[in-house]
Amino acid sequence: MTSTEHSSHLFARIGGPNAVRDIVDELDKVVSNDPELMRLFDGVRLSLIKVHHHMILRMAFEGVTVEAERSILLNHKRLFVEKGLNGDHFDALCCHLVDALERCSVAHELVEEAAENISKLRDLFEDGETSCQFIQTEEEIRQEQNLEIKSPLRSPRKNRNVSVRGALRHIFSPSAHAA
Repeated sequence: MTSTEHSSHLFARIGGPNAVRDIVDELDKVVSNDPELMRLFDGVRLSLIKVHHHMILRMAFEGVTVEAERSILLNHKRLFVEKGLNGDHFDALCCHLVDALERCSVAHELVEEAAENISKLRDLFEDGETSCQFIQTEEEIRQEQNLEIKSPLRSPRKNRNVSVRGALRHIFSPSAHAA
């Protein structure tokens, strides 16, 4: 069984839709008591916060895709730039997620598996503003040169020795698109 297949079954092993609903409710309670995280959600409707928590659980249960990483960066850009969203906020939310899973009596090994899946996103939050700028630059170059990107860009933090320009040069080089 591949890790993707294994992760896709985590949803069922945790208890399916009813368990997820209970976990989201518990996560909402825990997060609503964290003033630092609630500062980020200031002015956001409760229904949107619940949708956000459902998406977090989906990634925790199914694993994280490159498309999900990109979506997170684009959807959180304002929070990175205006409210200073960072790795500490991510860590706090992950701790709350683990608490919510444990309060809902999810087995310890399943909690660990979910935490491992979601922890793969931490680098995005560590340097989110730079990553957002990286994606924006990618989009501008792609539109300017009418290029299709075969492998979506990752945050430059994945390899601290690679400059944004160097990474873009690599992605858009003819050899990067060879079939």
